[in-house]
Amino acid sequence: MKEIEKEIKVTKTETIYVADDGKEFKNLYDCRDYEINKRYENIKKYELESLRSLVPLDYDGMSDESGFVWYKVNNLEEYNEIENAFSNMEWYHKHSPNSFPATFCIEDYNGWLTMHYLDEIINNTKRYFEKFGLKTTIE
Repeated sequence: MKEIEKEIKVTKTETIYVADDGKEFKNLYDCRDYEINKRYENIKKYELESLRSLVPLDYDGMSDESGFVWYKVNNLEEYNEIENAFSNMEWYHKHSPNSFPATFCIEDYNGWLTMHYLDEIINNTKRYFEKFGLKTTIE
């Protein structure tokens, strides 16, 4: 019998997540949060900070896990900048504004996004009160 030393190479496969700018993460959620924060920096100028976390008046969700961020844009170019910032996210409900300037809220529920437009909220509120025979004026 003889004793020999033998070199054995072991290959380990590891999943990493790479952000759009090349930064690597070991966790999907850390990568997603990083990308959202980077994109958020570019659209922060449109945010209505005083309304952060304000729940839309016609909101029908019952979750404490949703986050709400309100934006105001003056034209389609500004709207597209916000839409592009969230381009790789999952959407429940999204459509372009009917007119400009537009005020809207993006609801984030565990990475699923929904848009709530102020003009739609106003119309829904008016219809609600009309069912009680009340007329509302919102300016």
